[in-house]
Amino acid sequence: MNSAIDRNLDYLVPVSFSRLGLMVRSRLNNWDNTHLANMAEQTIAITGPTSGLGKQLALKLDSLGTNLVLIARNQSKLDDLMNSMTNAQQHQTVLCDLLDVGSVIHAAQQLATLSKLDAFVSNAGAIFDSRQEIETPAGRIEATLLSHVLAPMLLQQASLPVLGQSNGGRIISIASGGMYTQAVDLTDLNTAIDYKGPKAYARAKRIQVELTSLRKTEADVTLLATHPGWVATPGLKESLPKFYRFLKPILRTPEQGIDTTLWLLAKPIAELEPGGFYHDRMVRKTSLIPKTKTSSAERKNLEAQVTSLVETMTEA
Repeated sequence: MNSAIDRNLDYLVPVSFSRLGLMVRSRLNNWDNTHLANMAEQTIAITGPTSGLGKQLALKLDSLGTNLVLIARNQSKLDDLMNSMTNAQQHQTVLCDLLDVGSVIHAAQQLATLSKLDAFVSNAGAIFDSRQEIETPAGRIEATLLSHVLAPMLLQQASLPVLGQSNGGRIISIASGGMYTQAVDLTDLNTAIDYKGPKAYARAKRIQVELTSLRKTEADVTLLATHPGWVATPGLKESLPKFYRFLKPILRTPEQGIDTTLWLLAKPIAELEPGGFYHDRMVRKTSLIPKTKTSSAERKNLEAQVTSLVETMTEA
């Protein structure tokens, strides 16, 4: 009965995505945090750890004694983050600008030399006010696609050998509930037609989820995706100010926003569904709106296009 109530909340988006959904589900399912007891044994890489959900996740994991590999583009912000951490001496930093292919390749080379890595959290992201094309060895790539899909995949692939040595290695992509509004457009991955920042962002998040659902595991590493719901972060306030103001009373706190990510990091891998798209500690449907569902053939086409772009970027 509780499971049925939980799943039916998916269709009541203002409840499901807000703090109300988390409150209801946590009580329905008697959530506890005993799974966090083993986090001090883990080494976890996080992109975008200097603000928003990434910062909240990094600080929480630091308090649990986790060894962190913090990947960000701004050295000053990385230094500030490290200075605010209790166990900074345990952590490593990697400079990486996801809009600069050379920087991404250099960071990937650093990740490949790590002696231990249990999880890679692809968290970094942004909504761009206007369409930007970045010159890459694979051609001119729209900034959202590059920073949310192609660059993270390059970093993830570089991490696979060391992740594969972990007993329960996993890659977690932080998606967005906004992806439910968009379908994959295989003819326009670059969002060249009718560009809007939120639309490009939602499409990129949709691509993350679809590729996770298709690939499931790679080199003994489990792929997972999750969306945090509607969270009060500086990024949301800046990119969608009207949305932020209207929903502020029911937005989740950053701590609530990282709950499922922490749960996915700490649960035994055998208890998780490879390729699963999680929200509030349960696998959810990837499509709720008609005409947004991606077929198996479309997923394979999508993977072929994305893989080709990443390979071209790294071969140059």
